[in-house]
Amino acid sequence: MAGCFVRLYWMIVGFSVAVLCGVSIGNHQGGFSVVDAIYWAALLGALVARYVDMQKFAGRRADGAPMTLADWKRFSLIVLAAGLIGWVCVHWVRFQGLL
Repeated sequence: MAGCFVRLYWMIVGFSVAVLCGVSIGNHQGGFSVVDAIYWAALLGALVARYVDMQKFAGRRADGAPMTLADWKRFSLIVLAAGLIGWVCVHWVRFQGLL
């Protein structure tokens, strides 16, 4: 059961929280806030959950093969790069007054 919750977090919950935080950041005025910290915590939590899934629950890749540390590193790089791009874009749009 724990493995199911770990997988649900890294597949759905972590990224959903990050998207909702991005929307919240875009809708509020002012500088950086606690929501920014929650955004990054949710993304980092997804990375940790994916690592735990790989180590403790025999996590698998989309093709069914066992996940390796190299797969996790690639996943982490993609998540962090996409998260940074999304976070910068949301702040840029807000500071430009487009929302």
